[in-house]
Amino acid sequence: MALSSSWGPLIYMGCFAATLSSAIASLVGAPRVLQALAKDKLYPLIHFFSVGYGANNDPVRGYILVFIIALGCIIIGELNAVAPLMSNFFVAAYCLINFSVFHASITKSPGWRPSFKYYNAWVSLVGSVLCVAVMFLMNWITACITVGVSVTLYLYVSYRAPDVNWGSSTQAQSFNTAISSVQNLNNVEEHVKNYRPHVLILSGPPSS
Repeated sequence: MALSSSWGPLIYMGCFAATLSSAIASLVGAPRVLQALAKDKLYPLIHFFSVGYGANNDPVRGYILVFIIALGCIIIGELNAVAPLMSNFFVAAYCLINFSVFHASITKSPGWRPSFKYYNAWVSLVGSVLCVAVMFLMNWITACITVGVSVTLYLYVSYRAPDVNWGSSTQAQSFNTAISSVQNLNNVEEHVKNYRPHVLILSGPPSS
């Protein structure tokens, strides 16, 4: 790129700026996510990272952990050894974000009201599918590892069923399913095999 550009140093400056911004975003964002997971007690052995410090509740312990992990990847001295796995996890995150947007749209969640004029939920679904395709095109082995880790984490949270309320789109899906099922009962004729008594009990005076 530097050879084909009108001014080669500009390409290097752009690469350094993009790398630095991504590094800072990961260094700041990842500890916050880890802190949120620890506060919700979704996974064992991470409650240690739920503690925050200062007025902004900074996850200092998470910063230290992320620094150690980043330092370990640097000490390896071979970027190509870790790049496929890291890239796959990033693309997997984009895939889940796209699918979350699509699911929030089709469930008509009241909290999801995109204002972009040309927004289309199906574009998000296509983006999610393309992310999966890119993962396997980059490296199918690391893609399988990424999918396996993601599915394992999801199944673990589903199994534990933590007592937290995120206001997720799955709640909107449950509401829509319940309403549709009740409405469909109007089209179901009663039969002796499926008859269930409907009892209405009035308790107390109507004025109360």
